[in-house]
Amino acid sequence: MLKVLHNLKQNRWKFTIGLLVLAIGLCLLATPNYFFWPPQYKNLMNDDGIDVFIIISGLLLILYSMSNLHSNKIASVLLAISAAIVTSITFIEIIHWYFAGMFRNNLTIVLTIFAVVVIFLVSYDRSIDS
Repeated sequence: MLKVLHNLKQNRWKFTIGLLVLAIGLCLLATPNYFFWPPQYKNLMNDDGIDVFIIISGLLLILYSMSNLHSNKIASVLLAISAAIVTSITFIEIIHWYFAGMFRNNLTIVLTIFAVVVIFLVSYDRSIDS
């Protein structure tokens, strides 16, 4: 148990990003019609399979941050997947805001942009340390 706590202390940002991605996946899974624009891609963007993939990605990053693994390749892949997920969601929310005229996602857009910046900073700091 002490080793897990030590690993969490060493990987606190990866753990936090994993929680963020997990929470995003759970929120998307709980909201079956979150995305609605463009209408022809509504079913694809709200697919439960994508939501489960996001949840699994978050869980993998959480498990990595708790484990004794110290692989740059694994960390790079998990952080890249997290960045892609959050960036894609941010982009889709901006499309909703701009093209559909739905301004209800303003705070979410700001927070996801902040999350992308944090993920990039963690990735950059990790690359300097290695």
